[in-house]
Amino acid sequence: MNAEDSFAPLIHRMLRAVVLIGFAMLIIHLKRTGELALFVTPRIEQAVKLSALGLLAAGAYQAYSFFRMWPNRSRHLIDDNCACEHDHGEHHHHIHSHDHAHHHDHDHDHTSTPVRSVLLYGLFLLLLAVGFFMPHKPLDSDLNGKLGTTVHSHVKGE
Repeated sequence: MNAEDSFAPLIHRMLRAVVLIGFAMLIIHLKRTGELALFVTPRIEQAVKLSALGLLAAGAYQAYSFFRMWPNRSRHLIDDNCACEHDHGEHHHHIHSHDHAHHHDHDHDHTSTPVRSVLLYGLFLLLLAVGFFMPHKPLDSDLNGKLGTTVHSHVKGE
């Protein structure tokens, strides 16, 4: 196993945590500034606010997984025969076979290429940047009037 393969699950966990917690923080930010109503209807605003809790929980789990895996990164680099997260030191109290038919809560997505990962995480990070740094404002009254007229005329068949 090379160093790049060993650090890939760590990087994925960290980026997942950042994205999930970032979206939760964006929802909280929009609610605090009163701009959430620009993006969602009042009927679903409560559900969106509750979804921020789910995003925070999922992000916290990813961060927990990242920090749980972090101390094991050096063992991944040293032990080329085993990619599991067990401590293979002298104080190991149970027999451990290296058949790798076991699962230890680490990623096995071998289809993801670095380019695909960069594009995917980049898209989510771009959305977060737009959400936090672009000004939010309601539709201009002229544009809103034109859209209303257009929709109104199509509905009436005018």
